[in-house]
Amino acid sequence: MNTDVLLIIEDNLTAKSLASFLLRHGLRPKIASNAGFAQKFCETNEFSLVVCDIHFKNETAINFLPRLNDIKTRGVPVFLIAGYSDAALIREAEYAGYTNLIFKPFDYSIIFDHLSKHVQLCKVSESSVIPGGAPPSPIKRFFYNALSSQWNPIKEIKWNEKVGLDHSRSVAMANILSPIIMGEYSAFNGIPQRIIAFSNSEVKQYLAVQLVDETRHAEAFELYLERIDAVDAYKKAWRNIKVVRYFNEMKKLTSCEEWITGLLVTEVTAHTLLAQYSNNVNCRLSSHLFNMIIADEARHIGFVTHYLKQLHRDTSIADREHIEKISERILSLTQLMLHFYKPSLQAFNLCPDLLYGQIRADVNQRMASLFTNADIT
Repeated sequence: MNTDVLLIIEDNLTAKSLASFLLRHGLRPKIASNAGFAQKFCETNEFSLVVCDIHFKNETAINFLPRLNDIKTRGVPVFLIAGYSDAALIREAEYAGYTNLIFKPFDYSIIFDHLSKHVQLCKVSESSVIPGGAPPSPIKRFFYNALSSQWNPIKEIKWNEKVGLDHSRSVAMANILSPIIMGEYSAFNGIPQRIIAFSNSEVKQYLAVQLVDETRHAEAFELYLERIDAVDAYKKAWRNIKVVRYFNEMKKLTSCEEWITGLLVTEVTAHTLLAQYSNNVNCRLSSHLFNMIIADEARHIGFVTHYLKQLHRDTSIADREHIEKISERILSLTQLMLHFYKPSLQAFNLCPDLLYGQIRADVNQRMASLFTNADIT
């Protein structure tokens, strides 16, 4: 059996970016974009591991995977990628014997850690840079991954691709992107002040790279708005009072603990919205750009979740109630924003209530994990 070939069964741009990351880290991923390709690959090749979205085309992975040359009986590990809203499918998968689950949104380095335990390869760790050095802390690893995951929006986005958005949908996209773009600018302005407040040097390091990420995202969104001819629509949209109230509320979060709790909600919101836009926009340029940004947002969410969990390992009930109130306050403003943009969301067949439900479920799951032994990344 080939010891480092992985089969990724997925049909969107996320698979390509994941494959690119795994390739850079010593694995050999192969992508099957439909059932026919997956079946043919299984018949003619050997591989060491399968990664499959729990939703694949018009059926579920639980029904689809056993047809691939009976891969389970060959002892090939199968990892399913699922969201927190897939609770019923997750239970069904576990009953069928699929217990390796990776939850979205995810950081590619975390997926690599999961997968590398099941394949035979020589993994060069970050600590090997200094012979005999101690293994890096989890926050330090987020920092190293952030350094290795930088990308250039001018060079790596195919801006000449056909947009495929008429004027009304371009305006709708500018409207619904406005809070996300404002979030990038808010972070760009706010992170330098916040870095000073943190005493942990590793947290300072990570936030410095996150500042670079947010700056890149803001530039990429500016180029995107120009490409879809929606700059004027965006300038009107960002004056929306609901958006202004949202970011004014974030400015009121004075302590590091409060601010990073608010950051968790905003990052989960941005990730969820961009993922849904990518799936529904039917525009390769949009999907490519959004998926590049989604990978960064997933890393930020992983970092914030880990930091808060570490911070609240022995927290008091009063502290817990305090940050839960902050989370609830930001979530309520998120709900108001989504409903304000309902007409624009409907242009892409999106429902504000369903989007809010996904965001709330993800945030609540992560908040609950802060006070338990559960690890959510």
